[in-house]
Amino acid sequence: MEWSQVLFAALMMAGLGYLTFYVPYREKKALDQVLAALTKDDRVITASGIHGKVVQVDGERIVLEIAEKTRVTFDRSAIAKKADVPVAKK
Repeated sequence: MEWSQVLFAALMMAGLGYLTFYVPYREKKALDQVLAALTKDDRVITASGIHGKVVQVDGERIVLEIAEKTRVTFDRSAIAKKADVPVAKK
């Protein structure tokens, strides 16, 4: 095997490692920051696609108003994103 083939294989493995580990880590870190900063009256979308307005934040539980006088409690981890935050371009 020539050194150029070994170098090419090493570069391919480094690129695969970057795409496999760093990119999802960066996205999760950004989501964690958004979830930590949730406050009353923020508009959010849950992982199941429910849109709602935050009416109460209590530790790991978030109460959303999904319709007039309809409130539902979710775990903080069930929130996928803030509705007014644009999705990061890939």
